[in-house]
Amino acid sequence: MAKRKRKKKRPATVLSYGGGLDSWAMLLESIDRGEPPDYIVFSDVGDPLDRSVPGEWPSTLAHIEEIVKPLAEQHGIKFVHISYLMGPEYLIQGKYKTLFEWFRSTNTFPGTQSSLCTMKAKIDRINTWLEKEFGGEPVEVWIGFGAEEKKRFKKGASAVYTKEVPGRTKRYPLMEWDMCRCRSEQVARQSGYPVPRKSACVFCPHASKRDFKTLSREQPELFHEIGKLESEFKGTSTGKMMAYHTKTGEEYGLEKGEKADMWLPEAVKTDYVPHLIPCPHCKAPQRATKQAGSTWLYDAPTTCPS
Repeated sequence: MAKRKRKKKRPATVLSYGGGLDSWAMLLESIDRGEPPDYIVFSDVGDPLDRSVPGEWPSTLAHIEEIVKPLAEQHGIKFVHISYLMGPEYLIQGKYKTLFEWFRSTNTFPGTQSSLCTMKAKIDRINTWLEKEFGGEPVEVWIGFGAEEKKRFKKGASAVYTKEVPGRTKRYPLMEWDMCRCRSEQVARQSGYPVPRKSACVFCPHASKRDFKTLSREQPELFHEIGKLESEFKGTSTGKMMAYHTKTGEEYGLEKGEKADMWLPEAVKTDYVPHLIPCPHCKAPQRATKQAGSTWLYDAPTTCPS
């Protein structure tokens, strides 16, 4: 009698969750298609016990806690919230609780020319969890590159998102489903849930002038801490997007000649003028916004589904 072939074990599926619109749309669409992931993994760059330390935008954290985690539980998906609280192996660079603490302690500052922030605070920690959880077992990691990001994908940006480990594969569902950011926003708005904004650190060097103006208005304490960090970094020169300066004490009601401990970016002193940017994929005359903020991008049009 011929031996029956054993079925290969299905790889575990892990959605690498950034906390913004793309990863949210990826989760919603996967559930709608009847193929939700087994795990959702989110790496928190801040301090879960002290949100006065600059890290994720408050709206990102609120959406995860109030919307994503309950939805994951409803569908039997395990949500993994990575932070230093999980153990010393999840400290950034082996000794720092938060990304901001690392920059402050080492007198460095995030720049636009590398993926250092993402690597150290997100990818390295997710890879650590993958190795601890699965070892050499097969696992499929879902990464939220939108259909409009094919050029970035071809340039090799995907290579840094997970290690090349035997048995570990990468999948790009939004590309498979032909979902650009505009389509992701549409899926999110039709879901009945609040729509999240983009995810990023509040001190992301890729943020627009509008984002920093929003931060200074909505989260002045966080804005102040970021200003202090950059003002103390010698590599920052006046005139750059995130350059800071000291205001005189009189502007804050202090005695003449006394300086206030307040730092403001040059960028927020001038008005922000939005640009018309078409979507390169769906050809919409204005692509879906990437504006940051402390509230939802859109409130739920109806009561959230139970």
